[in-house]
Amino acid sequence: MGSRFSVYILVGATVFLSFGRTESLLAKASKEPCKKIKCFTPLGPNGVIINKKEFESSLPKRRKTSGGMCARVVRTCIEKLIGRPLDRKDYAKEYGEALVKTGLYREQSPNSQPRDFDVHILYPRKKSHYGHMEIYYKGKWYSDFYQQASLWQLWPKEYSKVKLYRLAYERVVIPPQTPPSHKRSKPSTRLAQSPVY
Repeated sequence: MGSRFSVYILVGATVFLSFGRTESLLAKASKEPCKKIKCFTPLGPNGVIINKKEFESSLPKRRKTSGGMCARVVRTCIEKLIGRPLDRKDYAKEYGEALVKTGLYREQSPNSQPRDFDVHILYPRKKSHYGHMEIYYKGKWYSDFYQQASLWQLWPKEYSKVKLYRLAYERVVIPPQTPPSHKRSKPSTRLAQSPVY
């Protein structure tokens, strides 16, 4: 009985000490900042890994009015979507060139039916106005606030023209993997009485 008791004490002490060591390691690890991968490798010349979760988290879904930061918010959304930084510009009307420069956006006809991740750049009538930038996602337009529709449709007299930039990427469809079917070969001779052949 004495040897069994000493074994229990030894095992208990080992577990207690290892738990104490693990706890301090977890505390030390939790104080260090997490490093996220910010670089995505392209799949092909027009392919890119799209990060929809980070994109959705950066959309201003609850804000109802503009704060004058449409270019900054849309630029941040695009950067999180494609995993690459965009060139910084002063005004929303100047971001068309920066979008095309990434190699992932192409200019389209402004009358095209909008698709997810399409960007509208609205050019002002007055020189003092900065323009407007908005992005389309799941049937809604967003800038620095949630919009009821594109501002091109709501206030056509405020803007002189609109340009549409479409995310041009390859949609990689991976076909479902089906296991190869193996046909059973027929045995050359079958025993008449045997249930197994």
